[in-house]
Amino acid sequence: MAKILLNLWPFGIIAIVIGIIYLFYSPFPPAQKASTLTSEQASTTPSTEPEAPTIDFSDPSMLTQARAIPKTPQAIHIRKVLNAYLQGTSMDDSVLTLTPADYTQMDMVGGFASFDKSLYKSRFIVITVNPDIAGGEEYDLLFLDHPDHIYTAWLYQLGATNTYEFREFWRNDDYPSNFGTDFIQLNPRVAQDATLSS
Repeated sequence: MAKILLNLWPFGIIAIVIGIIYLFYSPFPPAQKASTLTSEQASTTPSTEPEAPTIDFSDPSMLTQARAIPKTPQAIHIRKVLNAYLQGTSMDDSVLTLTPADYTQMDMVGGFASFDKSLYKSRFIVITVNPDIAGGEEYDLLFLDHPDHIYTAWLYQLGATNTYEFREFWRNDDYPSNFGTDFIQLNPRVAQDATLSS
């Protein structure tokens, strides 16, 4: 139990920070928020959900940058860990500690066993990279054969080397369910050009 609590503390901090931000920066008290927005205000209120961007692959520098991402040590490491999981082996530097039940307690879906293995066979592209509050970076991934969700892999770099620990993996519900499909429709080259994915 103590190990689970030690592994869950970053999520507790995140929840507290989000709550504080909501309390201080929310334009309406929580109880009134739904009832005070008129239909006109709701239609003009900008969405806070991320929207799929269009990438100009006709720009040679953009294409070069996009092709460099799958060759990064981080993307290579994510693919190695996914392949090892598919083969029923684990990597010494893969330290996934939370179980699917741990994620369920946090109202999340996560852990490799929570998803069909066909997900891990699919090529993926890195949508965004964000710092993790507990260190390392979170890589938001779009699996091309499963565009219905975005998934997040948390990697932690060990020292100044290109060695990484694959800390956690979860479905990222911050993205709307149509984000991946829209992204592929707006950027069909992503699905057609294997040099753009891992």
